[in-house]
Amino acid sequence: MADRVSTSVTIGGRIAQARLLDLVALIEAEGLSKDWDGEPFDLSQLSAGEPLTVMAHEVA
Repeated sequence: MADRVSTSVTIGGRIAQARLLDLVALIEAEGLSKDWDGEPFDLSQLSAGEPLTVMAHEVA
């Protein structure tokens, strides 16, 4: 059984368009959201020009 932690991650700067869908897929796979105990993250929640902050409890 894996250890689990609560975590938040902030990503700033630019990401290449070619890598954006890969990043979103990883965020979704881990069940991260923009708010603690919030709705799962999806691409529509991404704001251009703003840092991306995602978080979750019980992340492996």
